[in-house]
Amino acid sequence: MAKGRLHAREISLDNVVFGKFLHALAMSALLLHASSVTADTLNTPRGVVEAYHRALAEQDGAKVLSLIARNAVFFELGQAEGSRREYEQIHLASDMRRAASARLRRLSRRVAGSADVRWVLSVYRIEDGSKLKVRLAETIILKKQSGKWRIAHVHWSETPFSP
Repeated sequence: MAKGRLHAREISLDNVVFGKFLHALAMSALLLHASSVTADTLNTPRGVVEAYHRALAEQDGAKVLSLIARNAVFFELGQAEGSRREYEQIHLASDMRRAASARLRRLSRRVAGSADVRWVLSVYRIEDGSKLKVRLAETIILKKQSGKWRIAHVHWSETPFSP
């Protein structure tokens, strides 16, 4: 091969190797970013609420329960569960099934509170694949425990959706 001229096969191989390198670099950056986003989001009440909904939709019961305080109180469909364990036994499975099959679109959200107690007030539109559309009003109160935000109370109420 003449000096200064590259063989077509070498260019092709170099491009493939370089392309794989760039792909690996990009994937590493994405994975690093994703792990830092997850860690960061759990440091805020808003992030915990988003992680809670994501875990419900992914049907990850262990993750859902890890975000809830042991003595959390749930008000749902006219019923009340007085602890994380009661919620796990009575509503967790049905909440995960519903979240996995429904489309949840947030219409509004407000966050307020004090240093160790915050509330996240959200309104969603839910569609479940059929013609059912409801407006869900959600109040989640979070309390800082051992430096971590945990869900202390959830109250859901829903009505038929009308725009």
